[in-house]
Amino acid sequence: MKYFELVKKFVDDSFTKAEVASDLKHFERTVYWLKQFKPDADEAFVIAAYAHDMERAFRDKTTDIFEGKNYTDAYFTEEHPRKGAEIIAEFLSKNGASHEMIEKVKSLIANHELGGDPDQNLLKDVDSVSFFENQIPHFIRIAQKKPDRADKIRKKFDWMFERITSAKAKEIARPMYQAAIKQLEQI
Repeated sequence: MKYFELVKKFVDDSFTKAEVASDLKHFERTVYWLKQFKPDADEAFVIAAYAHDMERAFRDKTTDIFEGKNYTDAYFTEEHPRKGAEIIAEFLSKNGASHEMIEKVKSLIANHELGGDPDQNLLKDVDSVSFFENQIPHFIRIAQKKPDRADKIRKKFDWMFERITSAKAKEIARPMYQAAIKQLEQI
């Protein structure tokens, strides 16, 4: 797991102190869930699981990219994963990873929001499970500060749950999803 350790440090160092707690926990738990579903996941798959949201570390923090958008708009489902895939592919290339590893990581990250093949679907599913496990407090705080976004956040929760293709992952995520909806409804 030589490259995983390099990527992990790069990801960890790229996020600001404010982002670190919830984001890094989400990345760690995405890897955890990947290993629960696919214990023999190769290094490229583990890298993709940890670095799937890398684009968030490089977003322009001076503008509100959510203003006027839903959390499921094309930016988040297409641009976010594509940009993240490019960032990690460039990093791996600079650090001497094989073309095959780079292409696999790039494909997984670029398709982690919508899925496609069985591995992309698995990454999408474990991302959702980890999302419900770790990211809900962040979105609840947004809804508390900006109640006008509660409907958009509800759509995000629904979408993150509905996109899960594995029955096992859906079963794991269901109680967390239901609790998230309940918290949101109390705002």
